[in-house]
Amino acid sequence: MSWNRRDFLKGLGGSGLALSVRAAAIGVPVNFLLTGSVQASEIIPKTVVMAISSRGEAFNCNAPGSYGNLSDGDDIKNNIVHPSAGNGVTGTIAGETVDASYFAADTSVMISMGEQQVRAPQAYQLLPQDFLDSMALVYHRTGTNAHPEFGSVLELMGALKSQAGNGSEQLPTAIAEEISLPEFRNSLFDLPMPVSNQKITAAGKPINRYSPTGMKQIISSGGSFVASYSDFDAIYKSTIDHIYKELKESGSSAQLRFLDQHAKSRADAQLLGDQLGDLLTDINDNSVESEFKVACALASLNISSVVTVLNEYSGDNHGDTNLVDETVQTIRTLNTLNTYWDLVKSYGLEDRMLFTTLNVFGRTAGTNDRGGRDHDGSFTVGMIQGAGVNGGVYGDLVAGTRNKKPVEVSGISLANGDQILANETLSAYGKTIMTLAGCSEARVNARIPTSQVISDIIAT
Repeated sequence: MSWNRRDFLKGLGGSGLALSVRAAAIGVPVNFLLTGSVQASEIIPKTVVMAISSRGEAFNCNAPGSYGNLSDGDDIKNNIVHPSAGNGVTGTIAGETVDASYFAADTSVMISMGEQQVRAPQAYQLLPQDFLDSMALVYHRTGTNAHPEFGSVLELMGALKSQAGNGSEQLPTAIAEEISLPEFRNSLFDLPMPVSNQKITAAGKPINRYSPTGMKQIISSGGSFVASYSDFDAIYKSTIDHIYKELKESGSSAQLRFLDQHAKSRADAQLLGDQLGDLLTDINDNSVESEFKVACALASLNISSVVTVLNEYSGDNHGDTNLVDETVQTIRTLNTLNTYWDLVKSYGLEDRMLFTTLNVFGRTAGTNDRGGRDHDGSFTVGMIQGAGVNGGVYGDLVAGTRNKKPVEVSGISLANGDQILANETLSAYGKTIMTLAGCSEARVNARIPTSQVISDIIAT
């Protein structure tokens, strides 16, 4: 690079957020405006939306793959308890009214997830097929039944090392650090952006949380150096004119080629501005759905490479008679996932987004005396969804040893013959997420030396 960075940024007249807005408007990585760096890596890093929960969620009990064949008396999955019709809950998924019968064992159906046929609750038929085809569900063990261990689970129970290799780090932070390396820095910040109230840390220190309404206010101010997001075409013109002028005077031919290859059209820039304006107008509360909407806005503007939202399927539902709370929250989350995917596609982000989940533990497959579920770190299901993901269910279950815990995770069998042991499934899950996010193999192995990537999930 040969342009004067200080004069260049001064000429753009932007704060950090304004810089991110300008990079999004013209379609280049933030690092190109920060340093003039031409992206050398062929790996295109993704924005990771990580839905997390310290409460422990019952996603494991009602997810595709957790339903048995009722005609097969030896199918241990028949011992997993699901909501049943008649608990009085109704809701909406993708515009269709549903109730608890959509999760009942006797109404389960076969759905396609990539090349796999998976038995699932009827409710999953309402999610878009292209979402399901790029959705992998992973059986794993977190190894804990205690809420305060959530931070340790985010550190993969000590398996995830700090950037320097001399301590532990949390998964959202590690991904953000690796994706922010200079060779392919796409985003403004090198730390995760927590939008939910779930605590995450970097180097042991809490990262500030930004509520959806608070983040809406911050993002909305990003266009104030012109007028609003309705003037994205003006942002585009002023930015690209300035860049071309600077590059022709003091840049390189490689930088000019890079800009020509990646720059959007002025019409595309304005479309992005219009979409952002509509999206921000639509955020009026701090609901989980608003968290997902903010995540899409942050991804569109390349503000952060990792955004954390709440993973909500049941909460801590020990006394959840008839699994009412579980049904309400699961319906709401499936509808939110449908909204999220619609937004991802409307912004053209299908190849740039990776959605994942991580809970402190799962919930017991059987119910307790109060009708609810207890903690279970031996049976947890995580989701990885996005480009490059082979849809399906990965991992094996065996019979558990207690009534409330009739199943538990036994490990993951890979197509190449390798077997990931049960106590290595959490670190394997983390390695797979980091790989799909765009982190290099060498860095993934350095950060998580144990276990191995679940290679069957990686599309080739």
